[in-house]
Amino acid sequence: EAEVALNTIKPEYLREIRAYTTPPQMVKRVLEAVLVVMGEKRADEWDVIKHHIRRDDFLAGVKAFETRRITEEARLTVCAMLQEEDFTYEAARRASKAAGPLLQWVQAQVNYAAILAAIGPLRNRIDHLSKVHGAKRAQLQRTEVEIATMEASLLQLKKGYQEVTEEIAAIKNTMNGVAARCERATTLLRQLFDERGRWETEAMGFDSEVRTILGDCILAAASLAYFGYFDEHARQSLLFPRWRQCLQQLQIPFREDFRSVVEYLVTPQERLSWEQCGLLKDHLCVENAMILSRCQRYPLLIDPNGVAVTFLLQRYSKDKINTTSFSKTGYLKHLDMAVRFGYPILMQDAEFIDPALSPLINQEIHRVRGHALTRLGAQDVEIAAAFRLFLVTRDSHYQPSPGMAGQVCLINFTVTQSSLQSQCRSRLMLHEHSELDVRRTNILRAQGEYQLRLRVLEQELLTSIAHCEGSLLENDALTVALERLKGETESLKAGIAESEASMQAITEVEAQYQPLAEVVAKMYFSLRRFSRLHWLYQFNVDFVFRLLADALAALPARSTDVSRVDEREDDAARLQVLTRHVFNLAHQRVRRGMFVQDHLVLAILLGKLRSGIDDRVGRQITVEEWGWFEDVLHNPAKDERDMTAFAGGRDVASHTVPVILRECGVCASSSELALAALLQRPLFAELRASLLNPRHAEAWRRYFEAAAPYTEEMPAFNISEYNRAGRRDHREYTRRAFTAALLLFYTRRDAFAPAVQEFLRRFFGGDPDEKKDEKINDSSFFTAEAPDLAVVQAELSDSTPLILVANAGSDPTLTLEALARTLDVPLRVAVMGSSTGLDMAGRYLKDAMVEGTWVLLKNIHLARAYADVVEKWLHRERSEGRLHRNFRLVLSIEAAPGIPGSSFATSRNNSNNSRTKHLDESLVELPVSLVEASVVLVYEPPPGMKSSLLQTVGALKPHSSFAKQPVDIQRIYLAAAWLHAVVMERLLYIPMGWSTQYEFNDTEFWRILQTVDSWVGITSRSSGMDGKKGIDRASVPWPALQTIIGTTLYGGKISNEFDQLLLDFLCSQLMSAAVFDDDRFFALTEDDEINSRLRCRSIESLQDVQEWVRALPDAQTPLWARLPASASRVMSAQHAVATIERLAIVRLIEEGDNDGTNTDNEEEHFVQQAAPRSIGETRWGQKIQRFCKMWRHSLNALGCMRPQRTTVTTSFSATAAVETTSSNNTSLEPTVIAIQREYTFALERLGEILDDLEALEDICAGSRNPTATQRVLIDHVLMDQVPPRWARSYHTFPTTADQWISDFRNRVAQAQFMHEAVENKTLGKKCLSLGLLFWPGAFLTATKQQAARRQHRSLEQLQLRLELMSEEAAQIHAANNIEESHTWHIVGLTLFSARLEAKCGTCELLPATSGTSSTPVGALLSWEPIPAATAVEVLLPVSKTSLLMRLLSQNPTSRCFATPFYVNPRRDSMLEVVELTVDPVHSPMRAWYERGVCLVAWSEAER
Repeated sequence: EAEVALNTIKPEYLREIRAYTTPPQMVKRVLEAVLVVMGEKRADEWDVIKHHIRRDDFLAGVKAFETRRITEEARLTVCAMLQEEDFTYEAARRASKAAGPLLQWVQAQVNYAAILAAIGPLRNRIDHLSKVHGAKRAQLQRTEVEIATMEASLLQLKKGYQEVTEEIAAIKNTMNGVAARCERATTLLRQLFDERGRWETEAMGFDSEVRTILGDCILAAASLAYFGYFDEHARQSLLFPRWRQCLQQLQIPFREDFRSVVEYLVTPQERLSWEQCGLLKDHLCVENAMILSRCQRYPLLIDPNGVAVTFLLQRYSKDKINTTSFSKTGYLKHLDMAVRFGYPILMQDAEFIDPALSPLINQEIHRVRGHALTRLGAQDVEIAAAFRLFLVTRDSHYQPSPGMAGQVCLINFTVTQSSLQSQCRSRLMLHEHSELDVRRTNILRAQGEYQLRLRVLEQELLTSIAHCEGSLLENDALTVALERLKGETESLKAGIAESEASMQAITEVEAQYQPLAEVVAKMYFSLRRFSRLHWLYQFNVDFVFRLLADALAALPARSTDVSRVDEREDDAARLQVLTRHVFNLAHQRVRRGMFVQDHLVLAILLGKLRSGIDDRVGRQITVEEWGWFEDVLHNPAKDERDMTAFAGGRDVASHTVPVILRECGVCASSSELALAALLQRPLFAELRASLLNPRHAEAWRRYFEAAAPYTEEMPAFNISEYNRAGRRDHREYTRRAFTAALLLFYTRRDAFAPAVQEFLRRFFGGDPDEKKDEKINDSSFFTAEAPDLAVVQAELSDSTPLILVANAGSDPTLTLEALARTLDVPLRVAVMGSSTGLDMAGRYLKDAMVEGTWVLLKNIHLARAYADVVEKWLHRERSEGRLHRNFRLVLSIEAAPGIPGSSFATSRNNSNNSRTKHLDESLVELPVSLVEASVVLVYEPPPGMKSSLLQTVGALKPHSSFAKQPVDIQRIYLAAAWLHAVVMERLLYIPMGWSTQYEFNDTEFWRILQTVDSWVGITSRSSGMDGKKGIDRASVPWPALQTIIGTTLYGGKISNEFDQLLLDFLCSQLMSAAVFDDDRFFALTEDDEINSRLRCRSIESLQDVQEWVRALPDAQTPLWARLPASASRVMSAQHAVATIERLAIVRLIEEGDNDGTNTDNEEEHFVQQAAPRSIGETRWGQKIQRFCKMWRHSLNALGCMRPQRTTVTTSFSATAAVETTSSNNTSLEPTVIAIQREYTFALERLGEILDDLEALEDICAGSRNPTATQRVLIDHVLMDQVPPRWARSYHTFPTTADQWISDFRNRVAQAQFMHEAVENKTLGKKCLSLGLLFWPGAFLTATKQQAARRQHRSLEQLQLRLELMSEEAAQIHAANNIEESHTWHIVGLTLFSARLEAKCGTCELLPATSGTSSTPVGALLSWEPIPAATAVEVLLPVSKTSLLMRLLSQNPTSRCFATPFYVNPRRDSMLEVVELTVDPVHSPMRAWYERGVCLVAWSEAER
């Protein structure tokens, strides 16, 4: 306690005491007692006391004072002082804070001194005994020394005896050892003689390795620096060969057998450890792991399939790697913890990387007092040395910014064909030969261990010999070690040889499954290209794996008791069945997620892939022959003599087409050249001979005129249908269907699609005489069956959502709800499009992921941003293992089929990098990764008006409010349903039904019903009558109803006045009082029986209406929709062309580049890729060269020079000086200026295209490197699409590149032709083609301006006049035109849905059942003054003189009908409205506009 009290004394307490001149008595007494205890003689003097307390070590001396130093005198003195009455601790404490503790110390010292004095005698006794004990121990030590001396003498005597004994034994051992060493040395030398060759080889190769080490290191360093971002093909085919070429040019030597950077930088131990951590064994993944382990910057991994994530999580599991996401709140906190405490962190969704991480990613580190700090967000964070950061994105199309690409190490784990092929083969082997797979794994592991151990033993052998000191034969331990190493080496070599023999046997079994694995891998990459057609067509690797697993699961169990030969035969049979399963499943699952227009493209692509397997089915059609489908729109190269200056001359190739084809009129002039080239192929030899045989002419005529020629046997093959054995040759049977499909594309395009379907049925269906398994027949192909949700549900999982795609008029969610009720599964529905729907969706998803229920998000396309949130949320929950196994997510969207050449397709092709093309985000309604992971089902309503009626009036419920309406209202409902069916049906016949694709849907129909019900309610309330008993038919406001329907409901979406006029006609005809007539015909056909079923019979209720609809015939014709019967043939022909165009878009550009290369053998593959190949050696490069050569040949044959712009202007100025007009001799006429502009543009664009073609040829030849613009050109040419660079500034009809070049050539030829006519002043005697002008509208305006000048009238006072006639008559009229005239002779026009009566010069409708839909015509074009009666209307307001009012004001009995004049058959641009002379008796006005009659400045011959 005293010591504790002393510690409470502060220096200021002592300073306070020292300051006293005359201290308090109590303080002095206490200090006096302290000094007395410490032995001070003059302790009663204050000066002495002050002297002591002024010392800095006063307190320290007090604390260190030893009680033994207190004398008896001092103790007694202090005891006397302590006996004083007022000398207490409390008094001292009050006097000074230092005095109290010091007095307490004094008391303790005195008390302790008294105790020491009491025990003094005892201490003296202890000291005496200690001295006696020390003397005794000294005597004992002297005795022990004497004993040790005697023992040492005894040991010396024993050692002498032992040395003599050991010398005798050593002599004996030396004699035995020398004999044994000589024997072992002889054996070892004999064994080392075999190593001499290897040592000499390695010694000789050492110099070459030293010489090439610089080049090898450069290649390895370049690979580590640049390989990461590129795929395997770019690495091995482009980068690596290019680097080798650069080293050769720089004369830097490198190893010629430098095959793989992996072998150079990765040890077998590292590779084995990576594979144990879940890394795939393919070369790309190993290369990426090599880069990942050596990169200096933080890596950014592009990992769509999760391969890298799985590998990293297992590899760094011991380091407690953490996972987070940039889309997850609080990720900065997780990153901050990882940076501080030094554990690895994996951050997903790197495409949303935060700029706040830039200092960390840039490794901007500054040191403060030995601490490494970096900036993270708004604060400095100490970064641990063990910290590792991995950035991962699942977006395979991710394009980092240049700044980001420079900050991180990009590593691309996107699957490649060789990688996928290896995985598929592994899965096949694991299922079919699991024991071989285990054996193969063991052998590979053993081989690796053998090779590693062999290498180690060889190194140990050399190391032991090199480190040997002295003679090798004198080192016994070394001799034994060398003998052991050599024996183990020989054993390992024998084991390696045995394992290689076993591996060869396994490789032979694997070779059976190699073709299927290769085709499945190609199938995946082919399916990925379907996203060019529609954003919904997205597939990932898991889709292929599920497909393969289900196909394997459908195989029957393997028999166990079979012989080796039977087992081999059984494997072949099972492989055939498995292949059929794979393709059937692929067709079913991909087809159900596609729109109908893409089904045929898918089937053709699968057929081409099926021919990649060399078996009985695949050998029916070769892969090269499948390519003929893609080339049907291409014209073959023409000879120089075939080139003509103007398209008006007959092509020489037309003479090579069989006469019967021209006589039947089934082959257009633009297709004659391609058809003639097709018939020259050996496969068509028999067909060509039959076409040239006059005796078969009538049979061929009947064949081409048949309604369904694809169901009939072609006349050329009706004799040799069966082989000699009387059994049908199925291969020949299939090939004939193939030739029929190709022939019908040129002769009857409307029958092309059914013909291809028939061919594919034969191709995939196998031999019809062969007995097949019921489960694997060909019924899965081209069967129009709706997806069964009950079947599809088995394919779903917690991580595999379901996407229901509903087209207009279909709602698949009702089927889903019924399925959920059947399975007794809770289904929660959230409707997107509002904030309430988003909140409900969030709650439902959160609960369902835990409880395992189903969630349906309807109309998810209305919440595109929320779809991204759902996808990230689903992935995060799945990766963290928090999803309930019964959880199911269903999404429903509304989508329309893609259109070739639309903005979607264009956006896909405008990217400069073909590898990283991705979807336009503005056109994609769901995240791509979400669509890839989902099962997609597309629901399209069946085509036909009956189907539409069943979805509208047929869907009304018996207990609904609509069913309670009176009979007359039910008739109005039926009329509205029929009107809606006509409107929707005509959408299938664009542009004949409507001029463009309008967004009509069932909403308009329900709005009509609501309008009718509203009128009924208002009428009932105003009249006081019960609307349920009936209505007054005379009071129905038909004009108002027609106006609402035609102007607001449907008309609000119509942009073409002629479409609006047609809609008004349909409304006035169908929505009229005639609906109450029992004998009313909604449509008339050529079949009286069908007409009777189309008669609106007596109707008493809604049930009668629905029964009448269900009784309609299933076979429907376009006549029901007020269209000619030929409309279906026209649309079928357009669908055939669209199918080929789509097939060209999804074609794999890279296919065939590695033909004959066994990519499974990586070493041979890399050796072949070592030397860079020119682009011209690839198949796609050869295709570009062929196209460029053909197109340049065709364009150069025009004979046009490519003068400078100034030269062209001077030439026109010279021409303008000659051309004068009647109004002004010094000014150019507008038509001459228009022709000048056409010619100038033609020459400039021609020169630009020729320069591009020359550049592409140089690129393919390897003499030029492609620029970004030229890469875009290559992409478009390979996809048979028109490059936007060429087609800018004007619109054309052709959509394929080859057809566009032909069209452009014709346009340039006409521009040259018109220019020469202007120079020769013969323009009035020439026939012009408006469709071949670059800007026909501008030329038409120029003719109007010129006519206004000559007639001295304003432009508003003139109207266009076209006098139609045949093209021959127009050419004759032009030739006989002697005097200068204001009339222009136009050829190349097409009159759609009508024909010209040459005798009377009038137009009339084509017969409804006519086999053709258009008529080529010519015309005399002129501008004439508007009649006086009409001219007055010009002064009226615009609203009174609009085109629609003009059309509505026409007299039905007039002989002139206003007809649209379009630029091309797409009818997307109207030139003028012309008045055509028509016989109203045979061609009523209503039928005239219902048939979509129009005039187009384009003809089939101009293609």
